[in-house]
Amino acid sequence: MLTRLDAEALMLEHIAESLVATTQLISYNGKSFDLSLLVTRCRLAALEGAVAIPALAKQLEALPHLDLLHAVRRAFARCWPDCRLSTVEQRLLAFDRGQDLPGCEAPAAWLDWLWQGNPRRLPDVVEHNRKDLLSLVALIPALSAVYREPLAYGADSLALARYWCKRGRDQQARELLESRLAGNHAASHRESEAMWFLAHLYRRAQDWPRAVSLWEMLARDQHPGALEALAKFHEHRQRDPLQALEYARRLPNHPAREHRCQRLLAKLKRAADGTLDLGGGA
Repeated sequence: MLTRLDAEALMLEHIAESLVATTQLISYNGKSFDLSLLVTRCRLAALEGAVAIPALAKQLEALPHLDLLHAVRRAFARCWPDCRLSTVEQRLLAFDRGQDLPGCEAPAAWLDWLWQGNPRRLPDVVEHNRKDLLSLVALIPALSAVYREPLAYGADSLALARYWCKRGRDQQARELLESRLAGNHAASHRESEAMWFLAHLYRRAQDWPRAVSLWEMLARDQHPGALEALAKFHEHRQRDPLQALEYARRLPNHPAREHRCQRLLAKLKRAADGTLDLGGGA
């Protein structure tokens, strides 16, 4: 704890010593707030002649940094009213802070000490920070469980499927969305995003029957992407321009729609004239 303002450089030196063997930082909103604030304080201290501090700023910026806020937002931003740490504690960790000093009051409590010599609320600040750290420790395994079984925790399974997909784990993404959509045979507005992304994963895996099945369900509700995908599938893979034309004509009015329809009509005319061999289905 700083007991006076001119001791800040010494505090930063203590932080530098404590990070000598550190290989990773873990925080909650640290990338946007804590880290940038510390780096700024290091640079200001360096301007005032503290020679050991610039190395700390470089170390803080270079260390791998896991900000758990981003992992929580990915899983729950569309499911919870907010992703504050207190909300995480209530909804995921079942942790009740009791009569806790709000974090926004911590600076005032310290200034009471600095300016008036009143230490009354300082223990509450320390206790608040201790609870923050305990929550971070508990949150790491809790988030691991959420990412393994998001449906069991009411998490955003579509967002997590996209997360797994970006990391090359398409099968895990497919299995997650299949579990989400199990028993749902209609392209509801609530599920259309998940169905569309799962169809994309099936197409990428060359699982055409499953991709087409989802596209057809979505097309019943005039999903533009699904209509276009079906038009392309029947034109290029099934080599069935008539079926492709039926889906193309259902697309929203757009120059691209007209171009596609005209091309398909030309193909049908050449097939009727015997100048185009459509061949068999793929």
